Amino acid sequence: HVRLPRSATEAEVSVYSSSTGSGGSQRLMLTLPSPFGDVPPQVLRSVQAVNQNPAVHGLIVQLPLDAAEPIDTQNVIDAIAPAKDVDGLTSVNAGRLSRGELAGCLLPCTPSGCMELIRQTGVSVAGKHAVVIGRSKIVGAPMRDLLLWSHVRPCHPAVSRADILVAAAGKAELVRGEWLKEGALVIDCGINHVADETKPSGKRLVGDVHYASANQRAGYITPVPGGVGPMTVAMLMEVWTQTQHTRQRPAGNVLVPAA
Repeated sequence: HVRLPRSATEAEVSVYSSSTGSGGSQRLMLTLPSPFGDVPPQVLRSVQAVNQNPAVHGLIVQLPLDAAEPIDTQNVIDAIAPAKDVDGLTSVNAGRLSRGELAGCLLPCTPSGCMELIRQTGVSVAGKHAVVIGRSKIVGAPMRDLLLWSHVRPCHPAVSRADILVAAAGKAELVRGEWLKEGALVIDCGINHVADETKPSGKRLVGDVHYASANQRAGYITPVPGGVGPMTVAMLMEVWTQTQHTRQRPAGNVLVPAA
């Protein structure tokens, strides 16, 4: 990691911290001083130093970057050597994905994990109607690309026609069960906190899909928490091994038949 303080994704960082370090791996985190405005030379120098270190096989810039002034995040990400870009977010890897050059790029972990979950259901995506809600560089856009290059039939914005629905909008319980096609395969990438006085913390974690109603119509659905999140970490480990010229599929299927 190259991480700046007060990251908004501390939940994922803690998962990465507990997962990495196994299988003979070692984890190095560079925490750089804050605040700053434009991308300072020390950040780029730190990234370049990791690029040139043969003992390091993967590099993640933990987003969002913390800064007193706006910072060009993409410049920092593009400083990563594409072969060490285990998040698949550099312009080189994203460009190859958009062109369908899947064998020549490192794929973003969350969309890749979603495809793995779909694969494990045994449902063929070819010819299916698919909708992706959200267009972020991290999830929505690469998810669209992966589905398109798997020969799905996009049907946005007709959610009710979707055989496959991937929700990545960042809005708590946006997708309601009555929107869904009966038997749809639903992947919920959302991570949102809502108030809940019954919890010691006063809040609980929910996805972008209203699980209780969607579970009544979906054929398969991922829970939040415990669905896409763990598979994202598993795919990160797979990409890390890929950078060492080793491929290994993660085991286990957290996408379960809906009730």
